[in-house]
Amino acid sequence: MAQMGGWALLDHALNDADDPHPLLRLGYASQLSAWALLNSGPASAGHGYWYPGEENDGAAGGGFEPAPSGTTWLGQPHHRGTWYYSCEIDLGFCGAVRAAATIVADDPIFGQVCHGGIMETFAHTLRIWPRDGVRRRLNVRLQSLRLDLVLLDARFRADRPIILNLGEGWISLTPEPFAPSASGVTFELRYDDGRKRKEVVDITDSQIVIRLPAARLPRVQR
Repeated sequence: MAQMGGWALLDHALNDADDPHPLLRLGYASQLSAWALLNSGPASAGHGYWYPGEENDGAAGGGFEPAPSGTTWLGQPHHRGTWYYSCEIDLGFCGAVRAAATIVADDPIFGQVCHGGIMETFAHTLRIWPRDGVRRRLNVRLQSLRLDLVLLDARFRADRPIILNLGEGWISLTPEPFAPSASGVTFELRYDDGRKRKEVVDITDSQIVIRLPAARLPRVQR
């Protein structure tokens, strides 16, 4: 259940830690870890690496055995690889889904990184494509800016980037509402001082532009 542990680490890193970066690295790796135990794949690959066969497609093992051979706690032989019991891995997957987010951070070791997404940087503008699987949460932990953006009744479009303009002070995004007929979506924005802003916005033009308070913007050298 490493993914549940990753959820707790990420929650602490984003909400409580003075220095979030070590826990962001560890927590996000933990949040991803047990997906490696999922037995799944296309028919051309046997429907999965661990236990090939269509009947095993989508199954998951509850842990990984590093030893070449051994005995399970039920006295059955097993070998290196994923267990053939799912155990409580479903709880881990639940933790992974709840922890899923795209996190942009100024890591002191690796520099500017994007956990759970793809990012391009142009001058003072970041273009971010969420790839975390849920596409509802964006956390920013830059030296110059800290904020959290959550879509409550929609997800970010997978094929359109979130644009964060640090120079002019705005975020733009294209939502994908859960209800196809929806005319608006609800977002929640939290700043580094803990204050939250909740707003329902019209999506007639599909793209949303959110202005950031000037007091929280970094000073950009032009």
